[in-house]
Amino acid sequence: MKVFAKTLITVAAAAAALAMTPAQAVVVTFGGQNMNFVGGDQSGLTSNYAPTDNKTVIGSGFYGETFDLATANQDLGTPMTDAIPAAGISIQENNGCSINSWASVGVTVSGGGFSVRKGTASNPSGAAAPAGDSTCFGFGPQIGGSLPASTKIDYTNLLAGLSAANSGATFRISYMGVYYGSIDNYNNIAFYSSGNTFLTGSADPLLSDGVLTGAEILGSQGGTSGNQFQPQSNVYVNLAFDADESFKAFEFRTTGVAFELDNIWVGVTQVPEPESLALIGLGLLALAASRRRKPL
Repeated sequence: MKVFAKTLITVAAAAAALAMTPAQAVVVTFGGQNMNFVGGDQSGLTSNYAPTDNKTVIGSGFYGETFDLATANQDLGTPMTDAIPAAGISIQENNGCSINSWASVGVTVSGGGFSVRKGTASNPSGAAAPAGDSTCFGFGPQIGGSLPASTKIDYTNLLAGLSAANSGATFRISYMGVYYGSIDNYNNIAFYSSGNTFLTGSADPLLSDGVLTGAEILGSQGGTSGNQFQPQSNVYVNLAFDADESFKAFEFRTTGVAFELDNIWVGVTQVPEPESLALIGLGLLALAASRRRKPL
């Protein structure tokens, strides 16, 4: 009984201090569900949190970017289906391609631009569809675009929109997943807490510096750089963020042709108010005290 009381005190103290102790913890795992079953959208790998039609369900807490108009949820805003040359973005026309989450995220492109298309580009300076993916996917740079190239996707607008729709409640991103195709040693993904601040300090050695390199993923999975078909070189990457993490954006970067990605999913969680955390802590302390007073 004394052990139980001591445990409650420890949990209560941790709950009360939750908002003040940044753990900076991220756990990186690999693996997702295959969408190439009969009736699936044939996009290769997607998140295990995605529904079987790979389409965002309002209220589920999970939001997907599939680059396909067929799996866009119009309730989240009108998908972008036209090229935006001024922003360095091209979208293949008349092939069902789009940027589904255009209305709720910020997209910043540098270098040779970002493109969305279906099928591997025959041009040697183009891009290869992720293994098993016969739907639209994103890649950079654009065909013939300059290097280095990068594309940053920022979820600040999504979080602000959720807050506005829920009486000012605060939300955070607790999960992110992406299908990373034909990974090259010269690709990497940078993760940000806000603006240009790297999300650093993770206990996971793959993300201790805020950057997940292609070489690190290939090394952990036994993959070969640039292989378009090998499962170990075409993987679904999952990141689970600690409750005190403040992940806001990620950036795909490359110094060669090319980076390829599809089926980006994020999970969003409401952040408890500090007052609620304090009440939880006080409640647990009271329960611990009552346990201590109870005769054995």
